[in-house]
Amino acid sequence: MSRSKSTLMYKRLRMVLPAGLVMLALAACSDRSEIDLPVGVDSDDVIATVNGQPIPGALLQMFVAQRTGGQPMELSAEQREELVNELVEMELLVQAAQARGIHREAEMAAQLLGSYKSTLARAYLQEHMQLAAVDEDDLRAAYEEQEARGGTEYRASHILVESEDEARALIERLADGGDFAQLAREHSEGPTGEEGGNLGWFSLEDMVPRFGDAIAAMEAGEYTSEPVRTQFGWHVIKLEDTRDRELPAFEDMREELARDLRLNMIESLVAELREDARIRIKEDQ
Repeated sequence: MSRSKSTLMYKRLRMVLPAGLVMLALAACSDRSEIDLPVGVDSDDVIATVNGQPIPGALLQMFVAQRTGGQPMELSAEQREELVNELVEMELLVQAAQARGIHREAEMAAQLLGSYKSTLARAYLQEHMQLAAVDEDDLRAAYEEQEARGGTEYRASHILVESEDEARALIERLADGGDFAQLAREHSEGPTGEEGGNLGWFSLEDMVPRFGDAIAAMEAGEYTSEPVRTQFGWHVIKLEDTRDRELPAFEDMREELARDLRLNMIESLVAELREDARIRIKEDQ
């Protein structure tokens, strides 16, 4: 067979297998001798079996996509045969590893579980983002919202703590005349704590939505009367000052607006999932 560039792309496997591929291979085999099809695999899609365990055609398709960087490519009969043999050899290695119990070792089990969960989480996010795609109207609305804010820049400080109770206690101390910068130096867990919580000048779109929304509702010199929660923890925020800024043209901001809208969608999705979930975090022993 000619060793052209396209053929070399399918050189026999002599390297570490991608983690996602290993996970699919593990899903395709079990400790039993009879054929046990993975969930979502049809019996008509099985291209080979190894000691009774199936290799689905979907795995071959993924193998090709990884080799070609996702570019479509028509396989010759020889290329397909070679790739199927690679998958057979991989299945033999997987079954040998299972026979040794390697997949049950704590470190390996954690790696496999982490790969499985991260792959599934990314797939769910991708599906969600496709269903909630950003269109031209969304971009225009986001731009108009920034225009309505007057192209304002903000200078603020914050105190970041782990719990809502801590944040409320700090708000009470501020109400009693406490100095914001001093309290930030004493209690803030963020990197700006040593600087009195000073965040410098920024635009609202530079901040996570809940933080930005709190800033937008404040007047210069005010601090938040309620703690603000983000993925980083609980914030007490003080708006120091504002100034006008010139908003770039819509076309110049298109990519930035789309990115921010997608990030907002993801944050909202995760917040909804957390709200509906029963979460218990074990304290450090």
